[in-house]
Amino acid sequence: MRIKDKRRYSVTIQTIIIVGFCIIMYELFLITTSAYKDYKLTKYFKESKKENNILKDKNLNSKKDLLYFSSPQFRDKYAKQNLGKLKTGEKIIVFSEVKANIFYDNYEEKKYERDITALPKTDQWYIYFFGDESLYNFY
Repeated sequence: MRIKDKRRYSVTIQTIIIVGFCIIMYELFLITTSAYKDYKLTKYFKESKKENNILKDKNLNSKKDLLYFSSPQFRDKYAKQNLGKLKTGEKIIVFSEVKANIFYDNYEEKKYERDITALPKTDQWYIYFFGDESLYNFY
């Protein structure tokens, strides 16, 4: 063989190798994009499944609410509370909350005053000038 033939073979071999490498890279690119599309699709299906479950729960709750709002008990309750209507023979009884905190606060204040008056006069003056906490730190 001559030198030109060797060069021709080496150039064709190099060309074949480069073309083969490009084909392999293109196939890897196609496989990667296909895998990514598959990943996005499965993620979309999972999210849509969760959303469907949430919508099913809301739909079920809406059906329950519809049954309740269309019931005679709700109509009666609504008429009594909002419209002030009563059936014949019914009476209204109103229960109001009693604020026990007012009594309790007054009780605490009275107890505090009794405790202070039981102290000697020097301690009472000390509390008056320096506050309650400093007396407890003093003893």
